[in-house]
Amino acid sequence: MVDKYLYVYKSELVRVIDGDTAIVTIDLGFDVKITRTIRLADIDTPELKGETEKEQQAAEIARVKLFKELANKEIFLCSMKIKKDMYNRYLGVLYSDSYNINEKLLEEGYAKEYKNCKPKWYEKDFDKIIQIGG
Repeated sequence: MVDKYLYVYKSELVRVIDGDTAIVTIDLGFDVKITRTIRLADIDTPELKGETEKEQQAAEIARVKLFKELANKEIFLCSMKIKKDMYNRYLGVLYSDSYNINEKLLEEGYAKEYKNCKPKWYEKDFDKIIQIGG
């Protein structure tokens, strides 16, 4: 997956916004660092401001999972740099402990694949996240 991305940067977690968005400080080299909001590419997690209590609970579990994967660890950001989403966030893949975190969230059931359109979430999906993360 790395080869479709143009840039790889050592990064540091500042804050996790939700299960698929984090703010990171990116080391550009030569003592130059910037802080950007990164939307994890190709995945979607439940919304913290979701329509149901179950969705909100599942979203919080996904947010905590992402935090645990990134906090106090060496992180690498693979980014297309020029590609942003509709909320002006850069799209990218985060790596921690040599794992593709985007794929890990997908494989472990905290996220759904997001390619051309936003995936549909159902109550059973929220139940599954609550079960694995609660």
